[in-house]
Amino acid sequence: MEKVHVIPKAPRNEGAIKALEQALEAARSNVDCTNVMILMRIGGDYIRYSTQFDNPMEVISQCELAKADIIFQMAGITTEGKS
Repeated sequence: MEKVHVIPKAPRNEGAIKALEQALEAARSNVDCTNVMILMRIGGDYIRYSTQFDNPMEVISQCELAKADIIFQMAGITTEGKS
């Protein structure tokens, strides 16, 4: 009988860690990094982290764009390359 090799699944947090590492590197390499907002789901709870916002209306508009991206993703429409 052959040995069965179990290939472990990647942890669910792998994508989150990669995104956070990229964001951290961008923040470290840019002294003008401001208006940081992080939203993550852990278990069934959403946790938010943010800095003080220099321009709240600008942040709100970016949130609206993110909301549109999520809706397009739900509908299967790609928005890559658009801004």
